Amino acid sequence: MNFKIALFTFVWIAGCHGTNETPNYETTQGTGAGNAGGTGGAGTGGTTMSTNPDGPAPIPFAVDSYFVPSGYMGDGETSGALVDDASCPMRAGEKKGLCHHITWKPGAKGWAGIYWQYPDGNWGAAEGREISPGATRVAFWAWGESGGEKVNFLVGIQEVDGFHVESGDITLTTQPTQYFVQLAGASYTKVVGGFGWSSGTSDGSTPVVFHVDDIQWQMAADPGCTNPEATNYNPNAASDDGSCLFPVTFQVDMNAVTLAPADIVYVQSTFNQWCGLCNPMEDTDKDGVWKVTLPLANGKYEHKYTTNGWDGLVEDVPLACDVTNGMFQNRGFTVADAALTLPLHAWSECAP
Repeated sequence: MNFKIALFTFVWIAGCHGTNETPNYETTQGTGAGNAGGTGGAGTGGTTMSTNPDGPAPIPFAVDSYFVPSGYMGDGETSGALVDDASCPMRAGEKKGLCHHITWKPGAKGWAGIYWQYPDGNWGAAEGREISPGATRVAFWAWGESGGEKVNFLVGIQEVDGFHVESGDITLTTQPTQYFVQLAGASYTKVVGGFGWSSGTSDGSTPVVFHVDDIQWQMAADPGCTNPEATNYNPNAASDDGSCLFPVTFQVDMNAVTLAPADIVYVQSTFNQWCGLCNPMEDTDKDGVWKVTLPLANGKYEHKYTTNGWDGLVEDVPLACDVTNGMFQNRGFTVADAALTLPLHAWSECAP
């Protein structure tokens, strides 16, 4: 059986019965010993469970403050096959809530997962945790012990919460990385399944080990740059507003030009309105190659090099690398959603 189908079948049956055991996890939260963390491993500080909430959970909040990873599924129903503790080798993000060190030893069912539930062990027999409106995503950090672990992250149990959203399979690396489960279109009030994961990608014998940290329900920030390659990347942006700036490296070989000690090479371009002294370059290693890296938006640009603003030398760009058809003799380049290093060339030449 497909493990995703099995997951939903399991959730529905458990919800109908209204009972569930929580093997291999001590649900006591706080500063004591036990698998929930407290002072163990990287889970220092712990989290106090809100057992008698006064009003809806405010946005943002750490999932571990209200929900317990008590809904073991698949192979997790077998004692000892699935362990969630707080012995993470490091913390990630804002270190809110607990850091979960998860080990799944594959069994007969071939898949496993855990739901964070409110209250502990609840599959729908009791009301879920009331959450303030406005949340747009659940953010978390995750990484694998070996890299290559594939995990699908979940929020909501359809049959009891009225919504269910997934991240889709994420292939983890060994580096802590922030991911999101988007809540767009999800209507919620009282939630039983505040977070979860499932995996069915084991080879059948090798344990799957990964970590999940800093799980938070959030209201996304204003629009911003959502491209990780940009210099102004904003991982909290709700959507991309076209403001991304990408590092562009300019370089020109001045070894064939006689420069006085006080001379400085400059970039003149459409992006700085040919302003003269706006963008000086440097030859930090004194090898005759002058460089500068500048953040630029997507688009087509013209440029050339001068010395001392417009008060010194002005390069004569050959027609072979001129983009103006001889009108102004300028070089050109295009920024397209990625960092760019312009080819090295000699002053007034197309080649190095």
